[in-house]
Amino acid sequence: MNLMKFELKKMLTTRVMIISMVGVFLLNLYSVLLGEQYDPSVYCASAPALQTEISRLQEEMEYFAGEINAQWAEKYRGEANAIRNDPANFVSDEEKEHIRRDVYGNLTDEAFDEIGNFKYLRESVLHSREYQKYEDAEFSARFYELAERTGLTLAETYRYRFPGEKGDVLAAKAEKMYGYMANEYTAYYNYDWGWHKFRNLHLTYPFTIGLIILIALAPLFASEYSGKTDALLLSSKHGKKRLIHAKIGAGFLFAALSWAIVTLTNIVLVFSIYGTQGADAYWQDWMVNWSPFPWNQLQITLVTLATSFLGALLVAGFIMLLSAFSKSQFIALLTGIILLLLPIFSFAFSGSELFQRIYNFLPTRVLTAFVIWQDFSPVYLFGRAVHIQHIIIVFSFAIIMAGIFGCFYKFKNHQVEN
Repeated sequence: MNLMKFELKKMLTTRVMIISMVGVFLLNLYSVLLGEQYDPSVYCASAPALQTEISRLQEEMEYFAGEINAQWAEKYRGEANAIRNDPANFVSDEEKEHIRRDVYGNLTDEAFDEIGNFKYLRESVLHSREYQKYEDAEFSARFYELAERTGLTLAETYRYRFPGEKGDVLAAKAEKMYGYMANEYTAYYNYDWGWHKFRNLHLTYPFTIGLIILIALAPLFASEYSGKTDALLLSSKHGKKRLIHAKIGAGFLFAALSWAIVTLTNIVLVFSIYGTQGADAYWQDWMVNWSPFPWNQLQITLVTLATSFLGALLVAGFIMLLSAFSKSQFIALLTGIILLLLPIFSFAFSGSELFQRIYNFLPTRVLTAFVIWQDFSPVYLFGRAVHIQHIIIVFSFAIIMAGIFGCFYKFKNHQVEN
């Protein structure tokens, strides 16, 4: 235990580490308070009306809070249609003629009529909060329809791409999971901005938690090589076993503490600002997130926490392994930096399904957590469809264990230079 405390003290008391931790804290604080996608000029810490706008958003969304079912959809669709069908909200007859002639002139009369009275609404009505608040609710009313459509589309795609047993197995898995969401699962609507905000902060984890883990652990073994202290350590009383165990234990403990401090800070800040309402709301958006997992906001957030914690340990194990196999701190740091920066350049390979699958196994990808749970990506394995997310979790545990044994045996058995 004393050896582990000594190693932790070495990590925490260097000038570089202190500066890095301060920088990470400021970056994390900025990320927490940065505006969301709705309107960065309003929803950020510098906006005087921040709490007023959040309160208004909560009030608007909580108006629709409840179980999404036929009665729920009919009620709010009816209220929206009442606004659309009110002649007082229409443009003038001259503007109606202009709309028909110049805006929709290429449509047939039948197609033009199908658009409905939406096309005649005045701009002031169309962009009013009273009307716009129904847009999200009307989209959410299609939850079960979109779940079923997603499952059928994926099933059709698998059967087309993989004729035979593989395609049938993958297609059946898609139909089963999305069929459950479409026909048996109960989705709820509510204000849930705090939960979204908290999960989205995990996208910064490679550059906050990942960065301080890299700076702390890259020198763990490499500094002993470059400083020529490895011979002294390995010939000491506890150098062959206990010291190495202490280094590895301190490395994982540092990673766990770093994750805990940043995550707890985010929990306190985010939910105190944006509220905890909406734990029961669904989390799919059906555009970039068509997850087949029937979880609500609380459940996916708990999964995110567990996954990101595993990711922090995975990053630590990977960095320690780099340190054990590197002859200098510079090489370990450079390789680690490349690992941390990979998420930035992933867009360059967005068209490659193989790259995206491999990319999801990277330590920094696991650290970002919720992103690996956003889609349906099964693997055909031994005649069954296995979720790639489950394979990633098992793989992560295996790499952590490999890192522990690899670090131990590499440092213990390496040839000391004269």
